[in-house]
Amino acid sequence: VRIQSLGGVPQLRDDGDFTGAYYVQVGAFANKDNADRLTRTLAKAGHKSRIRYGSNNMWNVQAGPWPDSFGAQKQLEIFSILYPGSFVVGD
Repeated sequence: VRIQSLGGVPQLRDDGDFTGAYYVQVGAFANKDNADRLTRTLAKAGHKSRIRYGSNNMWNVQAGPWPDSFGAQKQLEIFSILYPGSFVVGD
């Protein structure tokens, strides 16, 4: 399979990374109070985070942002120790 961009990808850097706002999703909750609790825990540990209501019908807690996908991937390695199932999302 070969994928070819006809118009270019403006966020693609020469090193293969993508720029933009990237987050590590560390949790998803049916109850917003639980999502709020996790964001407070992250803040106490020095991490910025946000809550987004997602297409999964859950309150998603996302740490970040990082300015590129490589940076978010590095943080994913750290967060996945405490929050198994974490993954990177882009804006």
